[in-house]
Amino acid sequence: MSWQIKAAVAVATGLALGSPAAFAQETPWGFEVTPYLWGGGIDGDVTLRGHKVEVDRGFDDLVDRLDFSGSLLSIGYRDHFVVYTQLDYISTDTDELDADEQPASGQVRLESDFFAGTLGLGYIFGDANSRRHFDLLLGAKYLSVENDLTLGNIGQFKRDKDYLDPVLIGRPSFRLTERWLFNPTFQIGGGVDADLIWELQPQFQFQINDNVGLRIGYRNMYYDLESENGANKFDGSYRGFVIGLGGTFGNRPYYLSKSEPEPAPAPAMAATTPPPPAPMVAPEPPGDGDGDGVADHIDKCKSTASGVVVDALGCGFNTTLAVQFETNSATLTPESNAELDRIVEVMRASPTIAGYVEGYTDSTGTAAYNKQLSAKRAKAVADYLIAQGISRDRVIPRGHGQADPVASNGTEEGRAQNRRVLLRRVDADEDSDQVRYTSDQE
Repeated sequence: MSWQIKAAVAVATGLALGSPAAFAQETPWGFEVTPYLWGGGIDGDVTLRGHKVEVDRGFDDLVDRLDFSGSLLSIGYRDHFVVYTQLDYISTDTDELDADEQPASGQVRLESDFFAGTLGLGYIFGDANSRRHFDLLLGAKYLSVENDLTLGNIGQFKRDKDYLDPVLIGRPSFRLTERWLFNPTFQIGGGVDADLIWELQPQFQFQINDNVGLRIGYRNMYYDLESENGANKFDGSYRGFVIGLGGTFGNRPYYLSKSEPEPAPAPAMAATTPPPPAPMVAPEPPGDGDGDGVADHIDKCKSTASGVVVDALGCGFNTTLAVQFETNSATLTPESNAELDRIVEVMRASPTIAGYVEGYTDSTGTAAYNKQLSAKRAKAVADYLIAQGISRDRVIPRGHGQADPVASNGTEEGRAQNRRVLLRRVDADEDSDQVRYTSDQE
């Protein structure tokens, strides 16, 4: 491989590893970056200047002749859009070949350098943070192959060729358990420089924590390449097991926290002599201070406005709570703890409540800044609830910036109403089923 290509690989690797870590916390993007080691083998036919050799080298045969084999995968997500990049490099040197024109004596040797770069843009069908989704992308694959074939007393033949072809990429993802995922990749393309390209990579992924995951799988990359005069061909596959250790950054949670532990049973009371029966007294009717039809000793939201429909805990689907942040910040003030603790109590009492924590701002400032600020504030509320024991998959944060105002941004009162964080419930059917938090200041 030429020094220009090696330099391009180094630069692309640095960008792929450095960019997500540097900017993921400042943007609504989510990233995953995974370097792989590839125990690759080659299976196919190579023809140089009309001389054909058959290659069938598995991992055991290549382990002593594999100079380097690896790849780097980087994926960026934003809302329902995805950007996919992958770089691959394989270098092999083997003299155990079958040649149709091999002399009776003499060495037959093939040295091969292979570099591929894939770029794809596409759409995510389903939620990227959900238990299953499907990425469909359209992109291009660049391929550079340099082969050097030595045929005993006949001579040495070299071929260095670049290819560029369109590809279609499919990436389904299935969460098997809390930490295990199955996310295969399939690519197919060609028709421009190459006759046919296809690739299949089934892969299992184990999330060590929210930001680090181990990837294990098998990869098969097939190419059908031929020069215009037919003197140079490659018809075969690079294949073998892959293992990678990757990182996720930004708005890309992979690991769902375990469900809340069940409370420990109360200790058994020691047997005592029962007291004498109390005289019969007619019980007083239970109090209902806010008149919502739920008794005060059960009611978790005791100040519900008149006429609001409530659930079994007395909490309406538009319950307003005061949540304050420090000015121009996503840091919750201590005054907010009591209100958030009340929501924690409600969610513990009703474990079916779940939804999205969605942040909004007024129109002061730029739209990009407001989008970031709202996402950080939504995450601050979600992190507080998670820290109190609420399962992570019940409160997923999302920022919407200054979108969907509920009042005019032309007045201070209206802007105060637009600065809000909502827990949009997904455990109910009605569109209005939500619990509202209100921010007093920016």
